[in-house]
Amino acid sequence: MFIDNSALAKYFEEIINAKKDTVGLEEYTRIAINYLLTDYLGVLKKKSLTSKSNISESQKLDLNIPPASWAELISMIMNGELSSRGAKDIIVYLVDKPTEIPRDLAVKHALIQQNDPEALKKTIRGVIEANTIVVNEYKSGKQASMQYLIGQAMKVTKGSANPTLIKEILVELIG
Repeated sequence: MFIDNSALAKYFEEIINAKKDTVGLEEYTRIAINYLLTDYLGVLKKKSLTSKSNISESQKLDLNIPPASWAELISMIMNGELSSRGAKDIIVYLVDKPTEIPRDLAVKHALIQQNDPEALKKTIRGVIEANTIVVNEYKSGKQASMQYLIGQAMKVTKGSANPTLIKEILVELIG
């Protein structure tokens, strides 16, 4: 994709150069490629601004999200502050309003992940109490039940909880 479109390649390079240090550069690069090529170009395609497939040099891309915003967004993902779903939502917001700050958007739209185990335990206890049949299925070996419980906790927290942390707490509380 980058070989076929020098504007996209230059934009990607600017996103990589927006990272202030080299710590985690490999992961940063992988995340940037994923969200740029899959999500951002997908949003642009849906908005009929470009065609995601067969983007050629002759097609003009409206690459309007500033590289510094990408750096902040990717940093939030890497730090566990933002889920994949939250990052995708922020990209949609940024396409419409590229001057917005990703962190401000995450706060405004309640997309910051809850990572405090003690705060989540109360919510998860409620999920366990409301789903005793599923909990018993999990205890008897049905692993799919865990995914259901994680989904219920995500629903209660409106997607703001870290699903990995939810699973850890569920395992701890269920025993």
